[in-house]
Amino acid sequence: GGSERSGGAVLCGDEEEPQTSEREEHAWTDGRTVSRVEENDFPQRVFFTNVHYDATEEDVLPAFKAIGTVVGCKIVRDWKTGQSKGWGFVTFANSLHATVALDTLQGYHVNGRPIRLDEATSLARKRKEAKVAAAYAKREAKRQAARALLEAEQGDAQQAP
Repeated sequence: GGSERSGGAVLCGDEEEPQTSEREEHAWTDGRTVSRVEENDFPQRVFFTNVHYDATEEDVLPAFKAIGTVVGCKIVRDWKTGQSKGWGFVTFANSLHATVALDTLQGYHVNGRPIRLDEATSLARKRKEAKVAAAYAKREAKRQAARALLEAEQGDAQQAP
C-alpha cells in the first residue's frame, strides 16, 4: 500500500502498528508512572529543519524509512499560502529508531540541502529545562563566590601576626 495524505501530513498506512512491550503494558495497568518518565527520556518524535521550500513529505520520508518504521511525517506549512516553512516532524514507531536517525541523518541531503535534526521537545519542557539550568548556574556561582571569600578570609587570617 501507499501513503495516505491528510492535512499536510503523510500517514504511512502500510506500516505496522507500534508494539508495546510487556513492561510498558504492565506500567500502564498498575498505574505506575516510572515507565512513562523512561519513555519520555527516549523520544520517538524528531524535529527536522533546513528542508527546501519545495520539498514534500514524500521527499523526506525515504531517508527516515531507511532507519525504521515511520508512523507519521509532517512538513509545517503556512496556513494562508500552503508554502513550506522549511521544517517539520517525523514520528517513529520505536524510540531506538528516532535515536539512530538523530545520530545518522544529521546533515543528510534532501533535495540538495543538508537537513538538521533535533529531538522534538515541547516548548514548555525546553523553558522548564532552561529555568532549572539557570537556577543551578546561579546557585553554583554563589557557592563559588562564598568559597573564594572564605579562602580569602582564611589567607588573611594566616598572614596576620
